[in-house]
Amino acid sequence: MLLNEGAGRLSALASWNRGQYEETGCFHFELDARACEAAAAVLIAALGEGAATEQDADRLIKGYPVIRRRLEKLHEHFEVIGEPIPRANGKRSCPACLCYVSLCDNYCRWCGKPIRVRKRGLKNGK
Repeated sequence: MLLNEGAGRLSALASWNRGQYEETGCFHFELDARACEAAAAVLIAALGEGAATEQDADRLIKGYPVIRRRLEKLHEHFEVIGEPIPRANGKRSCPACLCYVSLCDNYCRWCGKPIRVRKRGLKNGK
């Protein structure tokens, strides 16, 4: 797939997610839209530097520290699963934004960070 096609698809997906957020009010659609817009911005930056294919973009991103850091930040925030941080009051918080999360949530409802879910049937959270 060419980068301009990928950027177009990400932009379309972002606008669809924004529409779903406006209809349902579910915050995860807003988070998905932000992630798509950020990924599209990385692709558009690569296109602006002359990349046309995924291989060109890969070489370009490795050569430009600003784009590489932006992509690494996106990967760390939206793909790497974090452990919820235990609080003194017995609740748990998100490792990225420190907002309270439920033990049954598989992502933070505030920032979208994936978090590890407590498995049912196990005692003492182990």
